Amino acid sequence: MDADRLTKAFRRLVASAKVTPITFHGLRHPHISHLLMEGFPAKVVSERAGHAHVNITLGVYAAYIPSMQTDVARRIDAWLR
Repeated sequence: MDADRLTKAFRRLVASAKVTPITFHGLRHPHISHLLMEGFPAKVVSERAGHAHVNITLGVYAAYIPSMQTDVARRIDAWLR
C-alpha cells in the first residue's frame, strides 16, 4: 500500500471516529525512534526514513543512540570475561 492511500485511509478513520487526526507522516518519528532504540543499524533506519545520508538520521535522532552505548559496553565486557 502506498503512502497516499494509507494517509487517505487514516483520514477516513479519523473522520468517522471523531478523534484527533493522525497522519501517516505523523507516525514517522515514533517509527524511526523505536527502530533505533531496538538496536537496528542506523544505515537501515536511514534508508527506511528516506534520508539521503545516514548523517541526517544520526543528527536528528542522536538522542536515541546513547542508550545503545550501555548495551555495547555490556557486550564487550562479556566478551572479555
